[in-house]
Amino acid sequence: MKVPWQKERSTGGETAVQLRSGGRSTFGRLESYVPLPTVIFGDAAHFILRAQGDSMVEAGIEDGDLVVVRKQHTAREGEIVVALVDNETTLKRFYLDRERHQVRLHPENREMADIYVDHCYIQGVAQHVIKQVK
Repeated sequence: MKVPWQKERSTGGETAVQLRSGGRSTFGRLESYVPLPTVIFGDAAHFILRAQGDSMVEAGIEDGDLVVVRKQHTAREGEIVVALVDNETTLKRFYLDRERHQVRLHPENREMADIYVDHCYIQGVAQHVIKQVK
C-alpha cells in the first residue's frame, strides 16, 4: 500500500525522502525533501520523522530530533517502530504481549506507561537519529 508520504526521488548516490513532522498524532505537514546518501543509509525506502515529545528520551531520541525510518510493515520485538494506532502515529518500542494477546508499545521514558492495543499498523522501523549538536 502506498501512502502520500512515501514519495521519493533518486539521484546519483542519494535518495531524496520527505521530511515530516510527527509525534503522537497523525503525520504533520510535509516540510521538505531531503537527500540521504545511499552509502550511509543504503538503498532501502526511508522517510524521516521529526520527533515530538519526550516518550523516547531514554533511547536517545529527544524532541525535535530527526528519525530516519526504513519503510516496512513488519517489525521484530524490541525494535523502535512508527506505528499507526487509531489514526494517530507514535514512535515506540514494539513488543507482543502473549498473555494479553495484544501489542505493547513501550515508551523509553520511565515516567510513561506502556500502550496496549489490539491492532496497530507498522509504518516503519527506526534506523538512525539525526540531532543538532548542542
